[in-house]
Amino acid sequence: VQTCALPILAPFYVGYLKGIRKECQGITAQVEDVFSGFAGVTSICGNWLLCALVTLVGFVFCVIPAFVLWPMGIITSYFLARGQIEGLTAFVNAWNLLRKRPILILWFNVLALFSILGIFVCCVGALFTMPVAMAAMCKLVEQALDEDSLGSALSPAPVP
Repeated sequence: VQTCALPILAPFYVGYLKGIRKECQGITAQVEDVFSGFAGVTSICGNWLLCALVTLVGFVFCVIPAFVLWPMGIITSYFLARGQIEGLTAFVNAWNLLRKRPILILWFNVLALFSILGIFVCCVGALFTMPVAMAAMCKLVEQALDEDSLGSALSPAPVP
């Protein structure tokens, strides 16, 4: 499904992550942020296609490698939302981050199960669980990159 819907969903997903990043930085996101992913549609679709193929290869070999590689699409989308749309730099950065911080695999799968739970409970529930899971995934990648602006703002000040 991900590969077939790729040209339509990928730019919207990247635009949605741009909006989430704006909200996390304290800037009000606008509706046009969702459509801002169409600026680099060829690079976005190329990176997403590569992630879909890597995940598909994981499913071909066994289910476990697919769950290990599943976060690649989301992490790649985060890097695309940051503006890394030249070539396959977003995919390479996502691969390096996933190798550097393998705990992301566990957390992304937990958040994915949370979003799928909204579909199983009632189909309308996905309208609530999926955006929460996507925002949590965005913050998770920021924390893995040590760019968490909210976390650093909430940390206690050093005592003199």
